Parts: sequence; structure tokens; C-alpha cells
Amino acid sequence: MIGGINESGSSLYYFKTLDPHDFSMVVGGDLGVNPATKKMNEVGLKNLNPDLIMMGGDISYDNNFPECYRATDTILRQVPHNVRNSHDNRTRLIPMIKAAGNHDFGVNSGGDVDIKTNKHEPLFKHYYPQNTHYDSIPKVDNRMSYTYHVFGNTTLIVSIDSGYDTSLIMEQKIWLESVLSQYVNLTKIVMYHEPIYPG
Repeated sequence: MIGGINESGSSLYYFKTLDPHDFSMVVGGDLGVNPATKKMNEVGLKNLNPDLIMMGGDISYDNNFPECYRATDTILRQVPHNVRNSHDNRTRLIPMIKAAGNHDFGVNSGGDVDIKTNKHEPLFKHYYPQNTHYDSIPKVDNRMSYTYHVFGNTTLIVSIDSGYDTSLIMEQKIWLESVLSQYVNLTKIVMYHEPIYPG
């Protein structure tokens, strides 16, 4: 449990360790800061009370402009990633796993990849430090755009980059083959932007 005041007005907030045999999650993407997203979050997600939120890229449509960081702040405030218990004034934080989308890196879909990298960019890597399971939070220039999470002895969730910051056919392919070979017997869930059969 962590003390402090958060946006929901609660004085205490906590997280719940997922039961690897029984957890619920919501999966989506292409959120953006707009009235439809705000309504979906307020009316839909808030009532689901999931154990995990997975976002499949194009989270805030900031297009990797450092001056657009407020768009990311806004979307993170809108996503109901905390649930307040009015009986004891505590708030449960819901973990989020995010995949990289083209708009998170400022890449036009199907166009040439030219991602700016400096002390402020890419913005996605500043907000979402991937691969913290390597015992520390890596410096921005060492953060990867893909990651994985293991839930007990049942589930492996992999978040891959659809080829915006890291090629799918070299570094990520080798990494993914290594991860999958370590967790052969687990149920596997892969999240990414621009699926093979988009809706």
C-alpha cells in the first residue's frame, strides 16, 4: 500500500496481485483524446473493473512531438485505471500494458520510418518504460519498444512493436523466439498495433 493523494481524492491506494488462474482484462487501442474516448472510458470501462488494461498502440496520437505531452497526460487521466472503494477511502490501481503504435512514434502508417531520438523523444519511451523486469528502469536510449509479462505459471503476455521503432524481422524476431522458448507451456497472448485482420 502506498500513501498519498491521487486524482480520485483517495488518501491511500494499492494494487492487487493478479490471480494467474482467474483474472479479467480489457483490450483496445487507437484511443486518442476525443469525446468518444472519454465517454467510452466513463461509461464502459469504469463499470468493467478489470484486473488488467491492455492498450494496443496509438494511445494519445501525440505523433512523437514533445510539446504534445499533455495529450498523453490527458488520456492517462481519462482511462479508468483506478477503482475507488468508498468504504475505506482506498483506491486500487489497475496495471496497464501498452504496445507501440505508429502515432506513438510519429510514423505514417505504410510510410518510411524516421523516428527522432533525443533527450525528449521518442515520447512513448519516456512515458512507458518497457522492460523494467530486468531489475531496473533502463535509460531512455536503452528502452525497448516491446516487452513481455508472465503471470504465475499460466499466462505469458507479449507486447510487440509492429515495426515502427524496431524491425520485426531481426532483433524482435530473435527476442520473441527466445521468450517463447522459455515459456512453452503457458497460454500466450500477443498484443500489437495493426493486427493481421483489423476491424
